Amino acid sequence: MKHSLLATAALLALASPAAAQVDLSGEWAPRFYEDQPERVPGPELGDYLGIPISDAARWRAQAWDASIMTLPEWQCRPHSADYIWRGPSQLTVSRDIDPISRDVTSFDFEWLRSVKRSVYLDGRPHPSENAPHTWAGFATAEWRGDMLAVHTTHLKEGYVRRNGLPRSDKATLSEYLIRNDGILTVVAIVHDPVYLTEPFIRSTDYELDLKQHVPPYPCHVVEEIDRPNGQVPHLPPDSDVSVREFAALRHVPVEAARGGAATMYPAGLKVTPDMGSKGASDRPGVPVDLTGQWVSVVTEDWRWRMVVPPKGDYTSIPLNPEGVKVAEAWDPAADAAGDGRCRPYGAGGVMRMPGQVRISWRDDQTLRVETEAGGQTRLFAFAPAAEPSQPSLQAQPSLQGVSKANWILAGRPARDETPKAGELKVTTTGLAPGYLRRNGVPYSADATVTEYYNRIDDVTGESWLVVTTVIEDPRYLDRRFFTSSHFKKVVDGSPWTPRPCQG
Repeated sequence: MKHSLLATAALLALASPAAAQVDLSGEWAPRFYEDQPERVPGPELGDYLGIPISDAARWRAQAWDASIMTLPEWQCRPHSADYIWRGPSQLTVSRDIDPISRDVTSFDFEWLRSVKRSVYLDGRPHPSENAPHTWAGFATAEWRGDMLAVHTTHLKEGYVRRNGLPRSDKATLSEYLIRNDGILTVVAIVHDPVYLTEPFIRSTDYELDLKQHVPPYPCHVVEEIDRPNGQVPHLPPDSDVSVREFAALRHVPVEAARGGAATMYPAGLKVTPDMGSKGASDRPGVPVDLTGQWVSVVTEDWRWRMVVPPKGDYTSIPLNPEGVKVAEAWDPAADAAGDGRCRPYGAGGVMRMPGQVRISWRDDQTLRVETEAGGQTRLFAFAPAAEPSQPSLQAQPSLQGVSKANWILAGRPARDETPKAGELKVTTTGLAPGYLRRNGVPYSADATVTEYYNRIDDVTGESWLVVTTVIEDPRYLDRRFFTSSHFKKVVDGSPWTPRPCQG
């Protein structure tokens, strides 16, 4: 009997998961609400905006000729693990489960025109640095609460953008997978000592699609161009014609188009990352510390976020006909003369604006978020507010509306267990009309803004804040619109220069 009880206890111990496990499996459809021109038709030549490239990377990119893709060895080359998230492909995620513990031992990812990629959670070590490199690399993972953290090594040389910007075979990749309400947000951070001067962060959002099918993609090599044996298409490496042409076409500064770490940050800001902070919070009932000073890192949608886009440019935003009509009627002069100059800084758009944010506790039940952009203050209330009984007492619509917050705790902690991980969910209503972009792309007073705040502490020691914003607007949008924005934690007390509302 004693031996039987011991055996049962051992089996129960094996059956208890060691960490939170969220089901990431399923059919996921990409949503091109960010970087749509790069991800679908393909990036423009000379567009290096917001990428922390080294001089060596810039020289290689300027020597790149698009006709290199016609070479036989390039025609069926798949996207590498770090870039495939950006490709215009559906995603299938499956999982392998240990028959005894019932824990997930690996996830398998498969896209259109891609190798199958496995991510192992069974504790196996990475191979020797001399082991072969592949397009998928070698990936292991661990759960950080409900977030899956993936570490990938052994990657073949690839690219960070499909216009010649290279990524070396010495690079490593950190990925963080977050699932919320049928949205999968994948944060990918590339560390490359050869072609990047700082970590390069991007995030990609997918939506659950139960009727999706990823078709086969047979690829056959053909002789596309008759050229001498051994000839490799290229341009003079000191040529920057494409950079200057791109800058002129898109009305951005030439120096910005050349890329580099400085182009990721608000103009003129000297960034000193906070390398010593920790994600755990010492406040009772608070699973993660979001407080401190954070700077936006603009590596996506640069030409819509860093500068005011032209009138009528609402690429990748799912406007309905009424929304299109409002966007095309935008009058910048009228905005500058009236209240319209503040519309880009409402809750639906302010976290996409370049600048810093400060997060602090106003009191035990209210989190304060201050933004340099527009000089705004947002208040996230955790305590349920008393609902006024008279309609006349209802709060007037405002730029920041009324925000209700709650913590989503990782796993299923026991009642007496202090939560060790989680994320912040914020729902905002009561909004005045605002802009999704500074060129008059609208959201209405009927909009609801739902945000998820996740903190990531990367292997470099840097801390990141990822804000996934979901906007539902029955008046101007024909479906929900979501983006994910990145912020790097900087040393508290870094220069802080709020800018008032302006068009």
